[in-house]
Amino acid sequence: MHAVTVFLGTGAWALLFKDEDRAKTIVSQLRDYISLLNVQNVEIIDDFGQALMVATKPHGWLHEDLELSKLARVEFALHQQRTQVLAQKMASSDSTLRQAHMMNGPAIIDPVRSGRPGF
Repeated sequence: MHAVTVFLGTGAWALLFKDEDRAKTIVSQLRDYISLLNVQNVEIIDDFGQALMVATKPHGWLHEDLELSKLARVEFALHQQRTQVLAQKMASSDSTLRQAHMMNGPAIIDPVRSGRPGF
């Protein structure tokens, strides 16, 4: 699955295509449209029935392979998680942070221990 996002002034519209060749054809048409001064408008229809009428020259576009983007987002999330684990590990071995944590002591109102007696 491929997405072509067209940037128009302050807005953008994403079009979806099942195969890369069709998306590349649309990108080629957009490139030609930008280079031609006498073309008034262009209509683009994606593989899911969305029709985009471009009456002004787009500011740009983004062609995205959604499978690769999905993998990139997963890798980014894993990197963030590894960074968080490393930060927690470094914080637990930092003497200043450990000392500050011990000085604070338990909270005055502890939701775990603030229940009624006998419960």
